[in-house]
Amino acid sequence: MALFPRNHIICYPLLISVLLLAGCRDSEPTKPFYRDLSTDDSSYLLPGPSPWHAVSDIQKAKGKADWRPFREPSEPSEVTAKEAEDATADGETKAEIRELLTGYNEVAAEEAVDELLGYYVGDQQEALTPFLEAHGTLTDKLTALGATIAEKLPDQKDRADAALAKLGGRPGQALAVVSLEVVSETEVSGVLSPGSVSPTCRFIWDDEDEDWYIEMTDLATYEQVKPGVDALLASLDEWLAGLASGELSAEDAIAGVEGATAPFAQPGEGG
Repeated sequence: MALFPRNHIICYPLLISVLLLAGCRDSEPTKPFYRDLSTDDSSYLLPGPSPWHAVSDIQKAKGKADWRPFREPSEPSEVTAKEAEDATADGETKAEIRELLTGYNEVAAEEAVDELLGYYVGDQQEALTPFLEAHGTLTDKLTALGATIAEKLPDQKDRADAALAKLGGRPGQALAVVSLEVVSETEVSGVLSPGSVSPTCRFIWDDEDEDWYIEMTDLATYEQVKPGVDALLASLDEWLAGLASGELSAEDAIAGVEGATAPFAQPGEGG
């Protein structure tokens, strides 16, 4: 008996058609999300982060970009940590000195000489007494002169105040410190404004009192500066009297003060 019927030629096309139809059946589409295959419910997985590309690198490479390695985090070096610690300590120390100066200037405004002396190291208090007494008198006259000039010539007030400040008449700053530098845990150096009794000073920490004290590093004797102080006080009296009588204009008074401050001018100031 033959294995295939005679019409096997006709059956072959029919078989091929059946197979083609079976191959065209709809199949399960690829899942659009990643799933956790370790669980029965195949829960969704969160998408991973996008790769990092530098836009400039993509432009240069005509659409191609290379991976850029990340910098490994590292601990700060001992030197860096020490510098940061020192900077913090210095800032705290300078804040203490500025607080000391604020208190000093508040007392100076009240012209309490005995209380002011308590801010200085013990071995300089006697030498500083005549300076502080003269400073109180000088400040009173400078303040009066500044107020008179401002009243007669308001538009020149800033100019007059700047000149008077160089003679020690800086409002609220009997001791004006230009800069501070922390030398050690127990010493801070300071540069004073022009016209001060000393160009520089030091702030010394006293362990026993647990407080800072002021020391003038280049303090002259009062006998050395007294002639200059007396001459300045006499000039102030003359300017005040001239303004009061009308014999001196406010403009001339300002010019006189500026002439008196010329020795205190910083390099590059004035003519």
